Amino acid sequence: MSPVAPDTPGKVATSSISPSENGNTVHESHQGASTDGNSWPVDHGWLPWLQVIGGWILAVNGWGLTNTYGHFQTYYVHHLLPSYSASSISWIGSLQLFLTMAFCLPVGILYDHGHLYSLVIAGTLLEVLGLVGTSFSTNYWQVLVFQGIMCGSGCGIVAILTSASVARWFEKRRLWAAGIVISGTSFAGMVYPLMLKSLFPKIGFAWGTRTLALIILCSNAISLTMLRKRPGNALGKNMLEHLKDLPYVFMILSWLLTMMAAYVPFFYIQDYALNIGIDQNMAYTTLVVMNAANFVGRFALGKLADRYGGVNTLVPLNISLIAILLAFRAVSGLAGMLTVTILFGFASGAIISFQAFAMLGVSKDPKSQVGAKMGIGYVCAAFGGLLGNPLSGALEKVGQVNAQQRFQGVWFCSAGFMLASTIVLMAVRKMKLGTPWKKGKV
Repeated sequence: MSPVAPDTPGKVATSSISPSENGNTVHESHQGASTDGNSWPVDHGWLPWLQVIGGWILAVNGWGLTNTYGHFQTYYVHHLLPSYSASSISWIGSLQLFLTMAFCLPVGILYDHGHLYSLVIAGTLLEVLGLVGTSFSTNYWQVLVFQGIMCGSGCGIVAILTSASVARWFEKRRLWAAGIVISGTSFAGMVYPLMLKSLFPKIGFAWGTRTLALIILCSNAISLTMLRKRPGNALGKNMLEHLKDLPYVFMILSWLLTMMAAYVPFFYIQDYALNIGIDQNMAYTTLVVMNAANFVGRFALGKLADRYGGVNTLVPLNISLIAILLAFRAVSGLAGMLTVTILFGFASGAIISFQAFAMLGVSKDPKSQVGAKMGIGYVCAAFGGLLGNPLSGALEKVGQVNAQQRFQGVWFCSAGFMLASTIVLMAVRKMKLGTPWKKGKV
């Protein structure tokens, strides 16, 4: 008999722990347990970890495409769309990132009502068709529509499923499991740029992009066989009631400000490396190095966040990211570039991973309406992803010969957004603890 009845609303297999007569701990499986707030999430058994694997694949092909865009950005600036500025071209990636996050609200609502499988299928088809359309594109507006809008919409449909599935199946090890799942984003940022870097010169931009589309189609199909429905509380009559929860709202604001800064280096790092005189091969590798460090950061700090709290972990990480963004201004060679790139990748990986779960953690009832709460947060933070990269990019002094002076506005603007995000996080600590300096898990 299958351990899960995925098409039966409100009934799932759960794993519980109970002491046996001799005192040993044994695992018991309960078929058809209720999915109300008292029976979930579970931290034990093979089903939760199967969701981690399936969610990891979706993260590779959802959020992972946003981490891969930097390679497309460099290709467009120097080959496909050389008549457009880097700031104009960054609107393509920013629109993709915006839709990846903005779609999370309607998708979160549908997920709360049990529409898991149809969402994965719809998102996968949009991603694949968007990339195939991009492969045939020859001008700016075609790329904007296919990669920015269509592919971004597909990414948005599958993206929240990576987080929501973990939130439903884990509690004590939620942030650790989330770090594992979201590390798929960084894995894609390492593997996909290297793959495209190899394929574009050999088989061309068109067939290289179609190869990426085929990989996404096949791997998402594998993920679909692993994921299981675990319906939670359906959406209430007034979703806006969540906006009366001030710590939750302030966490969303902090997330928005973070998104205005966190993806800027992913978009501009290769172009910056080329402008300071690093050879093309190593310049293209900087994005891979950043994503490799990002992968470690997403995975390594999950247990720390589970122990001390999401907000408590984000505050020092934010401060470190401010210093790192300012340090980009001083980079003048390969050694400095690799050092700052690794540090940024590590810190930003953890920061991006913990946002949604830290937001849930400070809300009044972290276990209720997970999809809706995450969806609201993602939609609001999406505007940070949409505006941050073009705003920072607009401060690039294109006519400036000195690369450090040319890009300094990009890095300083991003650091300013992170400073504002940190101030808001301290306000959240004050709301939860009475003072931002008091010890306590938040």
